[in-house]
Amino acid sequence: MSVRTLGRGTVRRAAPHAVALWTGTDTALPGLDTVRPWTNRETTGADHVPGRLAVVGAGVVAVGLATACQALGSQVTLPVCGDGLLTRMEPFVGEPVADELRAAGVDIRTRSAITSVQRAGSPDDDVRPAMVGS
Repeated sequence: MSVRTLGRGTVRRAAPHAVALWTGTDTALPGLDTVRPWTNRETTGADHVPGRLAVVGAGVVAVGLATACQALGSQVTLPVCGDGLLTRMEPFVGEPVADELRAAGVDIRTRSAITSVQRAGSPDDDVRPAMVGS
């Protein structure tokens, strides 16, 4: 997925299994309107977690939702376009949080991007994102 940012131009995100957006904004990701993504609202109100889930983002909401979904049994991939998590906080915060998430089983992929998403066939098939990066 391509994301326009403030100050860094366009960046890319990627995930191998599914896409969930936590940014609170709209995106122009090709195919997103056809795959029924979860935002933070759908995720926190869900009565189940999917077997596999990509949480797009590296901020507090994305990290919190990745933590919760992994703890509840999802196999979580966290694509991050930059080099680490929680970069708007003090520099010493993101690295230990990333270490703990990795220890819990979250697949953190720095410098990654989702360029598009689609379902394999029917509306209930797995989401197939196109991914670049780590």
